Amino acid sequence: MLPWPTWPPAPTPARRSWPPSSGGDAPGRGPPSRSPCSTPSSSGWASTSSTPSTAGTIEPYGPFRCGDGVVYIGVQNQREWARLCERVLGDPQLAADERFSALERRRVNRAALLGEIESRLAGRTRAALLGELDAAGIAGAAYSEVADIARHPQLEPRDRWREVALPGGSSVRAALPPATFLDGEAAMGPVPALGQHTEAVLREIGLA
Repeated sequence: MLPWPTWPPAPTPARRSWPPSSGGDAPGRGPPSRSPCSTPSSSGWASTSSTPSTAGTIEPYGPFRCGDGVVYIGVQNQREWARLCERVLGDPQLAADERFSALERRRVNRAALLGEIESRLAGRTRAALLGELDAAGIAGAAYSEVADIARHPQLEPRDRWREVALPGGSSVRAALPPATFLDGEAAMGPVPALGQHTEAVLREIGLA
């Protein structure tokens, strides 16, 4: 079971499947160098075990572990709760469980609710689960770690990677900034060596 944050609150999940199609722009998507739920607010919950101040208006809502990662799920109303149980969790009787049959009961029994949901997601891949959520009309989004962002399927087809030279002759792979301009590309020059520009800067300000 995952811990929950007090602040910042997690972003509202976007209803879309995972992974996104490779290459090209898609309406409603963010900058190409960002993957779903990779913002600081979505990762804040990882270091705390307290209950979020936004919890309770909808339930279940938040991050849930599945077989190969974490997904965010947001159930907006009682109809969606019934659809989640039947079409995603494969257990329509769970919706009628007296602990979870109404919003207030799900809120009071949140810990038990999370355990019931995660036990049913343990054998699912993130991609399959998000496809099922999308088909059921329930908000869901993938939670990405830093390594996932580096492997995001939009970056390679859109030519977002550049090799940046390092002192000593080596290089590092770095992503272009999210903003793209028609009149040129953002500068991705070599990383300077320690003290490389000291004399030039001192001369420029009249100290050498």
